[in-house]
Amino acid sequence: MTRSCVSPRMNKITLAVLAVLILALGGGLALTTRRLSQAEARLAALEQRSPEPFHLGLGEVMGYQQRWVDKVGLAAQAGNWAAAAFYADELKETADDIVAANVTRENQDISALVKSALAPAIDGLNDAIARKSPAIFATRYANLVGACNACHGAAKVPFIHITSSDEARARWNQIFAPATIEK
Repeated sequence: MTRSCVSPRMNKITLAVLAVLILALGGGLALTTRRLSQAEARLAALEQRSPEPFHLGLGEVMGYQQRWVDKVGLAAQAGNWAAAAFYADELKETADDIVAANVTRENQDISALVKSALAPAIDGLNDAIARKSPAIFATRYANLVGACNACHGAAKVPFIHITSSDEARARWNQIFAPATIEK
């Protein structure tokens, strides 16, 4: 028979310390489990929200479109077809977002206007970029700019008049003088 070196009092202290440690670990585990459960609930709520194509106002989104129109034109003028393709894709993605969002402004169906006027013009631009043809691109780019301005007229904002990318002539690829577009 072997004798234990630990006194009965020491055994009680060791058991008490172990009990406290187990309770502390259990409490920490419970807190971690609760926080994980809360995080999972927030994630599930986010996943159930209906996706919105964009969170900006129409003006901001159209500002991006104007930037992409300008950049695609400048890239093609420089013969940088990869950049032109990138910016044309940005144009297409943003147009698709506008269409998907069912945007209306002052009783005008902006999404329908974008779908009928801008989307086909972007498709034509993509074709010209794929061909790497400056001549075809110039025609299709003019069609795109025309589609922008036709859409602005139909949306009752003809005073927003887009023009071709030409650093010497028009800053921001826009003419800021009062519009002379027929309504």
